[in-house]
Amino acid sequence: MKKTAYVYTIVLTVAALLLITIIMVPHVNADYPMSPAENSAVPSPDAPRSVDQNTLLIKDKAPRKPVPVEKKIMNFPVISQMPELARGCEVTVLAMLIQSSGKAIDKMALADQIEKVPFRDGVYRGNPNKGFVGNIETFDESGYAVYHGPVYKLARQYMDAVDLTGRPWSDVEKKIVEGNPVWVIVTSTFRPLPEEEWDTWQTKDGPVKITYREHAVLVTGFDPDSVYVNDPLDGKKNKKLDRKAFIQGWEQFGRQAITY
Repeated sequence: MKKTAYVYTIVLTVAALLLITIIMVPHVNADYPMSPAENSAVPSPDAPRSVDQNTLLIKDKAPRKPVPVEKKIMNFPVISQMPELARGCEVTVLAMLIQSSGKAIDKMALADQIEKVPFRDGVYRGNPNKGFVGNIETFDESGYAVYHGPVYKLARQYMDAVDLTGRPWSDVEKKIVEGNPVWVIVTSTFRPLPEEEWDTWQTKDGPVKITYREHAVLVTGFDPDSVYVNDPLDGKKNKKLDRKAFIQGWEQFGRQAITY
């Protein structure tokens, strides 16, 4: 009987020790620091993040807005409309635009291909929205100009042209930033004209507002105060003009602009 009680006591003692061990092990691990090897596997909240972690954090952030470009001036050859095309500023500028896209074209070829309408047709005047009005080559005969519609139609035969007409000036500058110059019609003074400089022609298609102080140039750059153009009339490259006045003159012609 004593022997049985002794064995029973031993069994209970061993069981109690095992139970204490099971309960205490997590507390021992929690109270004592891990080894260096173990510690390296679990980064501290205060430890510097790795490159990969920083990369992930950057990806989670909203993308930053691009910083606006304040100045851009491009280098494209200027073509003179003179002496062959006294009134041919629009097709000459189109030749500059097409050449800037990497295609070979001659201003005279474009002058032959642009659609044309008579200066007068009975009681009506020619419509520059339909074609070049009158004679494009000389001032010895009556003539006027051509607006963006026929020019854009011709441009599409040579490149992937984009008509920006009617859009804000900021869209013109976006194309400049992308490296694409822009064909525009503007007043020949490069500033807004008074009302007395304008006339209204009655055409077969309805009234059209015109002024003989009309000109086309290739916009090649801009900065906060200036616009830079290749001017086919005087042959000047990157001519510097007042930005505010230029835009106002451009807007008087309905914001006509073509690029690619």
